Amino acid sequence: MKKHYYLISLFLLGILILNISITLISVLGKEQDDGINDDFKEKNKRFIEVGIGENEIGIESIRKSEINRDEIKGHIFFDEDGFYIGLNYKSNLESDWELEFGVLFRSIIEFNDTNQNGIFDPQIDHTIQTFRLSDFKSVVYESSNISEDSSLHYFKIQTVNNVFTAHIYFVEDFVYIEDSLINPTQAKIQIEISNFEFIGENSLLAVYTRIEHEGDFEIQEETYDEKQGYAEKESGVTFTTNDFTGFFSWKDYAIINKNMETIGVNKIVEDEHHEYRKGLFFIYPKGEHIYHDPKIGIENLLIPLEKPDSLIPLIVLVSVIGAVVASSAYVIHYYVKHRGTTLKLKRDREAYLGEIFENEIEEEPYDGKLALQILTMENSIEKLSLIKDINITVISEEFFEKLNRFNWEGVDRSEFIMEMLALTPKERQSILDEMIEKSNLNSY
Repeated sequence: MKKHYYLISLFLLGILILNISITLISVLGKEQDDGINDDFKEKNKRFIEVGIGENEIGIESIRKSEINRDEIKGHIFFDEDGFYIGLNYKSNLESDWELEFGVLFRSIIEFNDTNQNGIFDPQIDHTIQTFRLSDFKSVVYESSNISEDSSLHYFKIQTVNNVFTAHIYFVEDFVYIEDSLINPTQAKIQIEISNFEFIGENSLLAVYTRIEHEGDFEIQEETYDEKQGYAEKESGVTFTTNDFTGFFSWKDYAIINKNMETIGVNKIVEDEHHEYRKGLFFIYPKGEHIYHDPKIGIENLLIPLEKPDSLIPLIVLVSVIGAVVASSAYVIHYYVKHRGTTLKLKRDREAYLGEIFENEIEEEPYDGKLALQILTMENSIEKLSLIKDINITVISEEFFEKLNRFNWEGVDRSEFIMEMLALTPKERQSILDEMIEKSNLNSY
């Protein structure tokens, strides 16, 4: 029987949990397997158009939502100067470009790390060879669906000798690419170096990267995506103009021959020939296959979800449901506990009475007045103390002696005795004394 009540308690608890879950879902929204809220994704989806030329690619990305309808324009060039990717931004479709910046991958340098500091110091370290990124194949372009109304755009740019390959991803929706979350306001650039012909035995590789921006540069030890919880173990540099901020970031490790290894990065160096260009070297350990994942994008463009005006209604609802469930569970627990105790006392009492009257049933049948029968047995007071809820009225011998003076018999005597049983001994004594006194007076 107890299991039945415990099941009721569990059922009520289940109702509480279900109501809390439904309420939280309605307030916070639904999430897909990628952990991104559906409503948040919907507000930040973009539409991308692609134009491909002989040695350049144009990408136009416009927000689908009518709220904060803006534009990001991507430029990709690959020619004798190297492989370049840049972004322009304007906050509305009618305005001029408010932010422009880009990154150029120019050459691969094999060197001996003379001072063993893990970075490339051109004036100290010995340069073994320099491989210029200048001769490229035609671009490879593919488009695939992320969802019913959004796509992923993939570009592959590769040198003729297949040593350097850039895999570029622009997306219209949030998507994971090889465990990296990419959002619609950024692009992933996977750098691949394959079968580089090393000359030195213990040499390292440095990829010279030139960043271009007519504004402020700032190194970021904690990137924008790390602050948002979208990435970890990243570093980067930001570009700021007109209160808008772009970024170029990279993982602090690379995959070298299928193993994860930490990379080195030089401090930004000045370019002697260009005021708005800075130099950056990525340092990779020796390996036949090197994969590294930089990103380029614009910060603070994602439209956040509107927060509810107040969580007080939610807190009140959860509190009320919790109170109801807790109260119900307590009532059930109290009822089961005390009902069990009452039933146990009742069973014990019945068993005891059945035991003490077991031998008397044939001689003196049980008439429902158990207390009177107990008084006729040995140790009656002790036995009586074990029985609950029995009221006993005792009449003294003196009462019957006084009653016999009236010579009543039959019904009159019985009725008088029953009436006297409802009174206290003192009241009975007083009435009888008064009756005797009147009887004596009447005898004169």
